[in-house]
Amino acid sequence: EDLPAGLRQPCVMDVKMGTRTFLEEEAAATKLRVDLATKLHEIDPALLLPGERERGITKGRYLQQRDSQSSSATLGLRIEGISRPDGATFESRGGFKRLRSEEDISRALAFFVGGNAAAHDA
Repeated sequence: EDLPAGLRQPCVMDVKMGTRTFLEEEAAATKLRVDLATKLHEIDPALLLPGERERGITKGRYLQQRDSQSSSATLGLRIEGISRPDGATFESRGGFKRLRSEEDISRALAFFVGGNAAAHDA
């Protein structure tokens, strides 16, 4: 569903709430997936054990590591993406996957509100 459809200048932020952002059913799969090993490698290559990049990892392992390496574990929320009507992109080393600290999240929120101090301070 395209929620901002019909809006002239939508400004959207995708935020996942909670210290754990997945269900047990999602993590129960035992199939090894190379695509998830690649995604985890993009977050931090040191998170993979020898051979996992080639063999793959389970979805559960990926989801646990993703949450633990993001602000989900420490702050209880994770920003997945921001879309502004002016097309500006948020610059952060490693993108949204690397936002971990309150300062990182604060910078992303300031970017989202376009530097509008009143909105940021609210």
